[in-house]
Amino acid sequence: MSPETVRPRLLVAVLMLQDGRCAVESHSAAGLHRSGLLPLTPLQTVPAGPTLARRAHCLARCVRRADCVSFNYGQLPDGTAGCQLLGKALCQAGGGFSELQRDAGVNYFDVYRGSTVGAAEMAQAALWTECETTGRCAVPLCQPVAGDYCTSSAVCAASITNAQCTSSTCQCTSDHWLNSPTECLPGVAIGAACTQLIECQTITSGSECSSGGLCACPAGTWHNPDGSCLPVKALGEACSVDPECGDETTTYCSSAVCTCRANYVAVNGVCEPGKAMGAACTISAECTMVTANTACTSGVCACASGYWNNGGTCRQSVPFGGACTYQEDCSSYNSKFICSGGTCGDFGCTPVIVSGYEYRLAGGDSSCLSGRVEVRPQGAATWGQVCDDGWGTEDATVFCRSIGRT
Repeated sequence: MSPETVRPRLLVAVLMLQDGRCAVESHSAAGLHRSGLLPLTPLQTVPAGPTLARRAHCLARCVRRADCVSFNYGQLPDGTAGCQLLGKALCQAGGGFSELQRDAGVNYFDVYRGSTVGAAEMAQAALWTECETTGRCAVPLCQPVAGDYCTSSAVCAASITNAQCTSSTCQCTSDHWLNSPTECLPGVAIGAACTQLIECQTITSGSECSSGGLCACPAGTWHNPDGSCLPVKALGEACSVDPECGDETTTYCSSAVCTCRANYVAVNGVCEPGKAMGAACTISAECTMVTANTACTSGVCACASGYWNNGGTCRQSVPFGGACTYQEDCSSYNSKFICSGGTCGDFGCTPVIVSGYEYRLAGGDSSCLSGRVEVRPQGAATWGQVCDDGWGTEDATVFCRSIGRT
């Protein structure tokens, strides 16, 4: 049966170019569409004339378009001839097609396989003088590159390393990335050496190739074993595993909530270690974690109010009349208090003996320039206080001179 009388199918001629050489192969429209070629133009009428000339005219239309890789040609039901240009080559690298499904019982041009059919059309079109007079052309079947149409993984793997046929397209296999049209390289796992971002993200989405040349999750993210870098959870947020909470040396997932570890305290959303006396701090909890009875005072860890620093520990101050061991027990409560006989009391200046009585200033400080006037018989155990009724400047002057003061 002549190709000119095939109804309703159209004859398909597939042309291929590589380094100036050519080949033509004829297929039915049904077979071509299964191969993935798409129309570039609607079916257009070919000018009247001899069959050879009309086919050559359609061939010439295709070659003038860079995106045309084949064409449909055939006699229409009304007796006219039609031409439809097609694109989307199965092998984008050129040089032929590695696989086409054909319909049985239809005539085909098969120039590069030795048939002389099609040589006349090419000669009349005067497009490829390199072709031999027999119509045979020295164009090998092309090998697919990444992104080309395919029907099996074996076709892709024949010319592309680590490739497979996925959704009728040659693609890299799982955990591989496209380095060139014919080479897929393996991705790089977290912690392994890398040179570019795509190596890392092929295995772990959201990862980066760090300045140290290793695949890593960026700051503020954690490595999820499912193959992604996810944002770190804030303190107090729900969690299921420790890495979700960030730095595992300071935080962990406790009772399904992100929490600071022992010896760390939350400061502005970050787990900070405890601070020793004298260290810079932000909140008092940093200080009390290391030393009891401390507070963050003016940005520094120190003993809290009512306590004094006794060699790195904070000892409670003692009020008037309370039991004391150290002078600071009393003076830290009131600078005028002293520890005398194991009890906190007023500071007493050295007494002066006048006419069988002892006089002194008490309740002041070590300068002995102020305080209460106290008196007792020489050798008595108890000091008495002088009432201020009728006491004036003259009385004060006499007393100060009596104790050797001006």
